[in-house]
Amino acid sequence: MLTHSLMLKPRRLLMRMLTHWCLLKLMHSLMRMLTHWLMQIQTLRYLLRLRHLLRPIQTHSLMRKLTHWLTLRLKHSLMRKPRHLCLLIQRHWLTLKPRHLSTLIQRHWLMLKLTHWCLLKPMHLLMRIQRHWLTLRLKHWLMLRLRR
Repeated sequence: MLTHSLMLKPRRLLMRMLTHWCLLKLMHSLMRMLTHWLMQIQTLRYLLRLRHLLRPIQTHSLMRKLTHWLTLRLKHSLMRKPRHLCLLIQRHWLTLKPRHLSTLIQRHWLMLKLTHWCLLKPMHLLMRIQRHWLTLRLKHWLMLRLRR
């Protein structure tokens, strides 16, 4: 009987140790799985949040770049060829003969103002229309792209 009890004690101790070790191992593997799973969720959440934050910034910068590019292109095209109306006004003023110096000075200033106004007015109007149209088109394009 004594031998039997002596045999049981180490066995119990061994069983306890094994149980403890198995539980530790199981906990460790579960913790690793849980950590991995949580990391994936966090990464996904972070990426989604980052993407969500970046979208308005990218949209805004893209719109600014396109508006700037359009403005430059519009200015360039308007500066290349003077307006038809402006040319007509200039020709008309050049055909009139000044009677004295005051008329000449007035005519000169008026010519400058008219030329400036004729160049600016259509450009300003066109820029506003083009900007509005570009903004609408860009918004539509971005909305379609974001839905995909």
